[in-house]
Amino acid sequence: MKIDIAIDNNSILDDGATAVTVSAAAEVGGAAKVIDFGADYARNPVLAVTFDISSADRTTADETYDLQVEFSSTSVFTAVEGEATLPILLLGKYTIVSEVKNRYMRAYYVNGGTTPILGRNSVHYASYTK
Repeated sequence: MKIDIAIDNNSILDDGATAVTVSAAAEVGGAAKVIDFGADYARNPVLAVTFDISSADRTTADETYDLQVEFSSTSVFTAVEGEATLPILLLGKYTIVSEVKNRYMRAYYVNGGTTPILGRNSVHYASYTK
């Protein structure tokens, strides 16, 4: 059984337009996408970020891929102040559920190895308020 749900465009963290070949923040329209929960970010105690992974190059067999949800007190992420990480083992959908740890949040990819190339269909989030 397949269930389709509508996704709010404001919740998209990555449009999957280009392959990720280095460690980098998720992008929409070619620019890093940062979510601002506001000064009262604690009202969003939990969030879920879903990554839809469509391809992961394994040509040299040393490629590694980690999905991260990062938090910071600044929108430029000069310091990451809390993160949740999940390694990619197979293609498909991965969801990271985390507490909202600071005002700003982004999705981030940590790629390693000789020729990492990560393809995504999309990445989106949902937060749950008190």
